[in-house]
Amino acid sequence: ADRFTYIAYIGLFFICCYYLQQYVETHATQKSMLLTGFGCYLAIFGIMSYKQCGIWKDSGTLWTRVIEFYDNTPLPFNNRANHLRDLKQYDAALKDYSRAIELKAGHATYNSRAKLFFIRNEDQKAILDYNKAIEMNPMAEYYVNRGAANAKLGNLPNALSDLTKGLELDPTWKVGYLNRSIVYNQQGQYDLALGDLDKYLKYDPKNADIWYEGGRCHRALNNPTKAIEYYSRAIQFNPNSGLYYLERGKTYIALGQQAAAKTDLNKALQLGEKVEQAFLPAILSIQQSVGVAGFVVIKPPGCGSNPFAGHVATNVARRNACARIILKAFDFVRMRDGVEVQHAITLGKPERCANCVTGLAITFQIQILLSRELREFVAGHMCILVV
Repeated sequence: ADRFTYIAYIGLFFICCYYLQQYVETHATQKSMLLTGFGCYLAIFGIMSYKQCGIWKDSGTLWTRVIEFYDNTPLPFNNRANHLRDLKQYDAALKDYSRAIELKAGHATYNSRAKLFFIRNEDQKAILDYNKAIEMNPMAEYYVNRGAANAKLGNLPNALSDLTKGLELDPTWKVGYLNRSIVYNQQGQYDLALGDLDKYLKYDPKNADIWYEGGRCHRALNNPTKAIEYYSRAIQFNPNSGLYYLERGKTYIALGQQAAAKTDLNKALQLGEKVEQAFLPAILSIQQSVGVAGFVVIKPPGCGSNPFAGHVATNVARRNACARIILKAFDFVRMRDGVEVQHAITLGKPERCANCVTGLAITFQIQILLSRELREFVAGHMCILVV
């Protein structure tokens, strides 16, 4: 390659200049002609060097030039295909990968073409190429990649088998832990998903997205305190994600920490994240109108059908006031498909909740007024827990 000659040419250039100087000193009458000729020589090579630099513009121009001279070897086709794939020129990349394979390319090319098929959502073709790559060289990367393709196709048992095999071959292949955690998540095995995320973080401890996913697993496992820790680490490494503040705010709500929840939800709004009206208005209404410090909007244990619930003081008057304000929080104007929508809410009589030991169920009906001709009704109940 050209670059390997640059330093060597420096010494050769000094040798040429030394002997040119010696010749000029002994042939003074030819000095003008010699310098003119040497100047032309340098100009010609300068132009040639400038044109040669164009070949090194990027991998595409470089390997295209190589193919002009070596069109019977797979390496330049494979490398140009990698470049084209990165540029999202998938058809051209596929053509080059296939040509490289025709020229007896190795396992790496099958893996690269499989990645292209994966990107194009041609997952069955990807698996066939991964099979060939594994047959030629059973590497951890190839098993992990095939596991991802199986997962996309919904073949979760095969995906887990491949991902686990890949990690057995190379326990440091961190992508395997990430992909396997996704599969575990899809199967509802949050404890196993969390274990893989923690292993991934040993190799990439500053990855905010992985800390966030770990927080989600902790919430699913009903570990809100640990979830707060993980969300906080995610925010530490990426303080500009409104989603992280939103989820931490929801978790603070579950813990009854209204002040912290309000701060996080407001921050999420500032960062452009959509905050469900079920959270923020209710918190603000309770704080401003009643001041019951113990109120939170959560889904209480054993009350799977309850869309909303609240911990309130044992004082009956305050409890009823909270119930009214909870519903009032949902009586706001929204836009749906460009049409102004108003929610009219009817509150029923509090009764003992059949699903809770300490709760009072309040039935409600929400009338969504789209127009005089069209109305929607939503009925259900919420639980006011007496603590």
